[in-house]
Amino acid sequence: MPFDAAIAVVLTMLSGSGALETHADRKEQVRAAEAGFARTMADRDHAAFVAYLAEDAVFFGRSGVQRGKAAVAAAWKPLFEAPRAPFAWEPPRSKCSTPARSQ
Repeated sequence: MPFDAAIAVVLTMLSGSGALETHADRKEQVRAAEAGFARTMADRDHAAFVAYLAEDAVFFGRSGVQRGKAAVAAAWKPLFEAPRAPFAWEPPRSKCSTPARSQ
């Protein structure tokens, strides 16, 4: 594949994946993800909560540190059993890092 064609393929892949989005777009994605994560508690949806967890998640709580998706999911399961959520939150703002610029 000629070099110019390879560049075109890479740029097409990046634009299709959202890699060329703006910083504001990334901030909104972070805010929306956190709002969705919080909504799992309000909706009493433990399965949706678990779907947000990374395999290497680490949560700190009253009962200590839970490491890994399965441990966090098990520790938080009782919080989803009552008909009313024990607490609620929403992201008041979001931040994300700015990519380094080429020199």
